[in-house]
Amino acid sequence: MSIKALLARLGTRRVDWVLLGLVGILCAVGLALVYSASANAAFASDLAQAYYFRRQFVWVVLGWLGLFLLSHVPLRFWKSAALPVMVAVILLLTAVLILGDERFGATRTLFAGSILPAEFAKLGVIIFLAAWLAGPRKTFNIVAPALLLGITIALIMLEPNFADAFLILLIAVAMFLLVGFSVRRVALIVLVVTVSFALLSWNSGYVWTRVQSFLGTLTTPGASAELNLIAIASGGVLGRGLGNGVIKGAMPLAFSDYILGVAGEELGLVGILALLALFAVVFRRGFRIAARANDAFGFLLAAGISSWIMIQVLVCLAAVSGIIPFVGVSFPFCNYSAGLTRPTS
Repeated sequence: MSIKALLARLGTRRVDWVLLGLVGILCAVGLALVYSASANAAFASDLAQAYYFRRQFVWVVLGWLGLFLLSHVPLRFWKSAALPVMVAVILLLTAVLILGDERFGATRTLFAGSILPAEFAKLGVIIFLAAWLAGPRKTFNIVAPALLLGITIALIMLEPNFADAFLILLIAVAMFLLVGFSVRRVALIVLVVTVSFALLSWNSGYVWTRVQSFLGTLTTPGASAELNLIAIASGGVLGRGLGNGVIKGAMPLAFSDYILGVAGEELGLVGILALLALFAVVFRRGFRIAARANDAFGFLLAAGISSWIMIQVLVCLAAVSGIIPFVGVSFPFCNYSAGLTRPTS
């Protein structure tokens, strides 16, 4: 197929070029930040300074290729495959507890960090809930989907990975509210999951270390979170300039979960506000696509994915700003995650 024919075919698919352009800009900014934050770390590990940048670039390209291929899959396929997708997610989360790799005190990945099942669980939950919520109202039985959602969240918390479990809960709440579920019914679901969260975290040293660090009762575990605040504060309004940050050298894996701190130091308040503005437009365009969907499933799928991205951005911003305990939540499209780890990367 010629390039001209391909573009003509894409033109008939109602592609939102503005949305694609915005995501492309975010990916480009992310690549620049990854290179800036990882060059010295790569050199210190006897690797080429562009080692992490090149890996991220390859996976960004593959991500765009995957986007192109998946855009040709009819929505009806995903609707019919919603339950198998959810079952596959639960099996994958079970596998990571049995066969997963322990890294940084948690077992969250498979194949030496190449796959992070919790990230795919977010997408799986959105597909499943979109299909279920789009069904006839008379078939609504909240027990079965709530059970599958609870199992998914519980498996993620057992890793332990409380940040992603919390994100999935927020995404589910957003989707329930979108279809007009009563606040009382949604509150009941949140209460059940919150109690489960409290019971599972009660004896978790991992969780209490994070909470105590946040409250200031421990100093060492909170060093990285404090460095994020210092980096953002030192960036001022306009930042030190891309590549000129100094605090990133003291951050562990600054090019990964701490990328927003690097952005704050090097791009300043203006840079962070610009990034947030881009995400706000992405969110708006996502809901614009949802509003133009041909059926309820299409609406909920687009709205769910848009909510996922925006919720994750806000949680990441709150964590880096010290509003909530620091959690390893990725900043969509921007931080390093070479491998099949994060669909939003």
